[in-house]
Amino acid sequence: MASDMSRARTLGWLAVGIGLAAYADVLGRAMRGLRRLERERPLTEPTNWPSVTVVVPARDEAATLPALLADLAAQDYPGRWHLIVADDGSTDGTADVVRAAADPRFEVVTLPETGLASGHKKRAIAAAIGRGSGEIIATTDADCRVGPGWLRALVQPMAVDPTVGIVSGPVLFPPDGAPFVGVTQLFARWQALEFLGLVTLGAGTLAAGRPTTANGASLAYRRAAFEQVGGFAGLDHLASGDDELLLHRICRDGRWQPLFQPDPAARATTNAVATLADFFNQRRRWASKGLHYADRGLVARLVAIYGLHVALAVGLPVGAGWAWTGAAGKLLLDGAVLGRGARIIWRKPLPWRWLPVAEAVSLPYILFSAAAGSLGPFSWKGRTLRR
Repeated sequence: MASDMSRARTLGWLAVGIGLAAYADVLGRAMRGLRRLERERPLTEPTNWPSVTVVVPARDEAATLPALLADLAAQDYPGRWHLIVADDGSTDGTADVVRAAADPRFEVVTLPETGLASGHKKRAIAAAIGRGSGEIIATTDADCRVGPGWLRALVQPMAVDPTVGIVSGPVLFPPDGAPFVGVTQLFARWQALEFLGLVTLGAGTLAAGRPTTANGASLAYRRAAFEQVGGFAGLDHLASGDDELLLHRICRDGRWQPLFQPDPAARATTNAVATLADFFNQRRRWASKGLHYADRGLVARLVAIYGLHVALAVGLPVGAGWAWTGAAGKLLLDGAVLGRGARIIWRKPLPWRWLPVAEAVSLPYILFSAAAGSLGPFSWKGRTLRR
């Protein structure tokens, strides 16, 4: 019995040690990138602005699309641009909403149902890219809102520097004082903090030159870069990855620099999901692409970090010292990165009192989402998606 307890304690310390080392490595890169973002000066004004195709994939978004179309119509982009909404088999009149806007810059391409098991969003984006002519592709989601300077801010790094091939912008939930639609304030604020972590990690690692994540709700890339890496070919069997996996491809290609645009004008805002079921289903879908990252070293780190969470779930309920040590170490790492991320992404201090609560709630969600995401299937917009 004593030897079994000793073996379990040794395994616990080993899992915590390896997991924390991997976590510290990933967050350390993010912290270096965040420091770099804080030191960067505003970009110069370009002399020439490239042409842009804005791509919005949409499925049954007739209720949310009018607000986004109004936002896009108000863009102050100095160059030539046009919008293509890829209507992905909608049944609610999404295409009619685009036509009713009667803006000559707006176009809709309708994709019929194909019976695909997955990859619908990537298919929609690729169809719109093929239909468009812009030198730059900018993407956002149909349920997002953007400010009048969104397109200008997102494209500016590529207009200034011809070596920049892909730019990621901040994505966040509505600011304080704005209503969280259809969701309780408590649940929404926890989601906002959790989502800040994802965006901060993406911003920091991208600025450090070793990107992990990005969000297609505020993303732009050169058409040339998209075509040179083969677009989504070989990724179209996956339920997710139109943003992160493309980012990794372009970065690994070596011909283009990635960049995170911290300018608040480049923000896109979206609403928190309304129910726990929707939340878990969304995060499972997002997690499903993790094992398909081309950077196998990053995959190994993610596996080690998942092992840390498993160890915490096993050890914390029984009061194991190694588990509480691991939890404290993770809390300190998260606090350091999130505090800086809040200043860059939110432009306000982190609500520190929420952090321990968020850590506790996040543990079971991460365990479930990562495990379920590797298995599938997922439900999305009336479809059942496979990995």
